[in-house]
Amino acid sequence: MPAVSVKQLLCLKTALEDSNRAIASKLEMLLLFLEGEQFKSEKACKKFVKTVQMLLSRLNYLIRCPKCGKPSITFYFYRGPLNFRAFAFQHRVGGRKITHYFGGLCRMPKLKLVPAMSYRRREKLLLRSNAGTR
Repeated sequence: MPAVSVKQLLCLKTALEDSNRAIASKLEMLLLFLEGEQFKSEKACKKFVKTVQMLLSRLNYLIRCPKCGKPSITFYFYRGPLNFRAFAFQHRVGGRKITHYFGGLCRMPKLKLVPAMSYRRREKLLLRSNAGTR
């Protein structure tokens, strides 16, 4: 019999999930506090969004898209001769990537965190959505 029981491992898993939830709650409060604020530079904005997304990935959380409400990853988008700048929210609908854009000029939108689906659940949903295409 191993020295570490399954029950002990499950206790550690619960503690880790509780810790992630507490950190995500603090991060969400920070993001809500920053709503409407404007970054001093585009570089600072990009770095901030990239850091937030990295934290969310480690915590297993996503951001709720302000346009449609679906869990999404976010990034800062810049393109074109008109210097289009916006926060981008990317998620999948029916197996297709959808990107919604919000704001511009490095202005912070309202960001709400949601837990990411587990890997297994994502796989089941993907298999279900691909079943109709065969």
